[in-house]
Amino acid sequence: DAVVNTDYVAVLEASGGVMPYSWAIEEGALPVGVSLNAAKGILSGTPTTTGVSNFIVSVADGMGAITYRRLTLLANAQAAPSIGTTALPNAEVGTEYAALFQASGGVAPYTWAIESGVLPAGVVLNAGTGVLSGTPTTAGVSNFIIRVTDDMGAVTYASLSILVSGPSAPSITTTSLPNAEVDTWYAAVLRANGGVTPYTWAIESGALPAGVVLDATTGALSGTPTAAGISNFIIRVTDDVGAVTYASLSILVESLDVPTIATSTLPGIEINNEYAVVLSASGGLKPYTWAVESGDLPAGISLDPNTGILSGIPTVEGLYNFTVHVADNNGEFGYQALSILVTSPAVPEIVTSSGDLPAAALDVLYTAVLETNSTFGPFTWGIEAGALPAGLVITDVANGIISGTPTQAGAYNFVVSLEDSLGNISYKALAMAVRGSGEVTIITTTIDTPWEIDVPYLSMLVAQGEADFDYAWSVIGTLPTGLSLANADAQVASIEGVPTVADTYDFIIKLELQGGTGAVDYQTFSITIDP
Repeated sequence: DAVVNTDYVAVLEASGGVMPYSWAIEEGALPVGVSLNAAKGILSGTPTTTGVSNFIVSVADGMGAITYRRLTLLANAQAAPSIGTTALPNAEVGTEYAALFQASGGVAPYTWAIESGVLPAGVVLNAGTGVLSGTPTTAGVSNFIIRVTDDMGAVTYASLSILVSGPSAPSITTTSLPNAEVDTWYAAVLRANGGVTPYTWAIESGALPAGVVLDATTGALSGTPTAAGISNFIIRVTDDVGAVTYASLSILVESLDVPTIATSTLPGIEINNEYAVVLSASGGLKPYTWAVESGDLPAGISLDPNTGILSGIPTVEGLYNFTVHVADNNGEFGYQALSILVTSPAVPEIVTSSGDLPAAALDVLYTAVLETNSTFGPFTWGIEAGALPAGLVITDVANGIISGTPTQAGAYNFVVSLEDSLGNISYKALAMAVRGSGEVTIITTTIDTPWEIDVPYLSMLVAQGEADFDYAWSVIGTLPTGLSLANADAQVASIEGVPTVADTYDFIIKLELQGGTGAVDYQTFSITIDP
C-alpha cells in the first residue's frame, strides 16, 4: 500500500522469456503522482489522493513475448502526527529556561499551540519551532495541554507540566582580594553568581581599610588607603528576592617603603610555543631589578632583569616552581613564589573516516590519502593492527598515501597510526572494500544521509548482474541502531527502519551472486543520524 504525500517505491518482477524486459500499463491507471519505469519495472512517485487503483500491467521480453497481470494499489490517507515529548525539564525562578517539543509522522511542517492551561509566567512558546523559552518569574507547577497540527490539518494533543522551583541563594565567587598600598588608588570588584539579579552588597561585620569604600550596587571596592595593615571583614550579598550569602575576605595594605610583586599566578603554555608574560610590582623606589631567587624556570624560558618579562619557547614539559625577587633602587626586596605548567600538545587527530576511503577494484590501480588536522609535522603513518587489502601498502609514510593494485576482493578492517614530530601518537579503526571482477555490480553509489533520529528511513540498494542466479546482500560492520537490511535475496534490496541513536555509522555492503560464478562486489557507505 501507499500513503498520500509520502514517497512510494515498488519493484515489479518477472522471470522466464528472453531479457531485457519492457513494462507497460495495459488497462486502468496508477494512482495520481505514481509512474512506471518501463525498462526497470519500478513503480515510484508521491501519491496525491487516496483510493484504490486497479490496472493491468504487461511485460514483454526481448523476443516480443508478452504476459499480463491484474494488480491493485491502495493509497491510504496520511496518519496524524505523534508528539514524542513525554516530559519537560524543571525550571528555576530567575534562571533562563529552554526546552523543545518534538513530533513525528503526519506531514511537516508542524504548528504548535497551548490548547488549555498556561505556561509558567515568563515562558513563551514558539508556534513554528515548538521551542519553549524565557525566564520564569514565579515558583509553582504549570499544567497544560499542548496541541500540534501538521500541514494537512491533522491534530494531536499531549498533557504536560513544568515545575518551577524557587531560586537558589547567590554564591560569592570572589575568594581573595589584591593587596593595596598606602596613598595609592585601589580598585577591585566583588563577584557573585546564582540567585536572582540584581545584587545588593554590604559589609556584614569588620571594616574596610581606611579610605576604601564599597558600592552597594556594583560590588566595587575603591579609594586610597591611608594606613598600612590587614583589614578583615565579612561581605554580604543579597539577591533581588532576598536570598543572602556571606563570605570572609581581607585586604592587605602595604607601605610604600618596600616593593611588592603584584603578579601571583602565571599562565600555562604548550611545549614549543612562544611565551611572554610581564611581571609587575609596586611600591619602593623605581627602577626595579628582577631575578630568580630559587628554583628553575622552564628550559627555553628566561627572565629579563630590567623589564621583568618572562619569555622564550619552552622545550621540556613539566610543572616548574620558582621564586622571583624584585629589588628597588634603595636595595629593598620583594618576593613572590610562582609556577609555570608546560604541557604537551594534544595528540594529532586522524580525520579520515571509512566513508572517505573509496572502494578499490580487483586488479585496478588504487590510490587514497589519509588525512590529519595536526600542524606538528612531519608525520609518520603506519598500520597498527589488521591489514590493508593484499596488494596495497602505505607507499608514502610521511603523507599517508595508500596505493597499489588489489589482488583479492573482500572487506578489510585495519587500524592506522599517526605519529607527529613531537612523538605523540593517535590511532583510528578504518574499513575498506575491494570489489571483485565478476559479473555482478552494486550500481547504487549513494544513500540518504544525513537523517534524523525517530524519522522513518528507506534507501534502495540496486544490483546489476546475471538474472538466472540468486542475489545475496549482507552488511559488514554496523548499521544505525533501528535500521536493518531488507529483501536481502532480491535484485533491489533496501536499508530501512526508524533510527533511534544519533551517531555516524561506517559499514560495507556486500553483494554475492549465488549458484553461478560466485561473483562478488563490495561498497563502503556512511550514514549520519542527527539528534
